[in-house]
Amino acid sequence: MTMDIQRVEDWLGQSVVDRDGEKIGKLEDIVFGEDGQPLLGLVAVGLLGRGNSLVPLAEATLAPDRIALPYAKGEVKDAPSLESPGAMSVQVEDATTGYFGRPLREHAEGERYTTARERMRQVEEADAAERHARELERLADDLGAQADRAARAAVAAQERAEKLVRDHEAAIAEAEAARVRHAELQAALPR
Repeated sequence: MTMDIQRVEDWLGQSVVDRDGEKIGKLEDIVFGEDGQPLLGLVAVGLLGRGNSLVPLAEATLAPDRIALPYAKGEVKDAPSLESPGAMSVQVEDATTGYFGRPLREHAEGERYTTARERMRQVEEADAAERHARELERLADDLGAQADRAARAAVAAQERAEKLVRDHEAAIAEAEAARVRHAELQAALPR
């Protein structure tokens, strides 16, 4: 099956049915190889979907309301499971594809796997980081504008302070001149 990786999020939560159309569970996650190709589906099975089974997706068919697998329900329920996405390994892939009797693809030892949910988490994290960066840029712009206003206000305050110093010096000089004039007038008065 050729899968549109850009729309993989749409598959999550879809009902999964067996080759006879009987519901098996829901698609909880998708495992991708390093090449970005979807390899295995993680299907929630069992009572209340608490268990999970890994199934190859190569022969699955996708319909608007379900994903149909070419396996019997019992086969899927007894398939290998995955404790956590981080536990996915070449050995788990080999065990799963071997269980279903499908040919193994060529892969490298130590290959890294990712899941649809992990991809979505990474995209959300990247989007959140981008939003945070934009917020910080806006804050930096606001702080820069405030700093410019404060600098202009500081220059204006410095100019006012310098004028007040000049006015103060002029007032002192005038006061001194008035004292001198007062003394002269006092001296000129008849006694």
